[in-house]
Amino acid sequence: MAGRWRKKFGGMEGSEVRRLRELKAENACLRRIVGSRRWI
Repeated sequence: MAGRWRKKFGGMEGSEVRRLRELKAENACLRRIVGSRRWI
């Protein structure tokens, strides 16, 4: 698992990785909102 993580994030700073995770979480939240509104 660590090897996969390193391959994906190896060239990034810790703060960049943290920001990427925040963006992914925000994106998932927005997708849920948009998906639920599509059927209203």
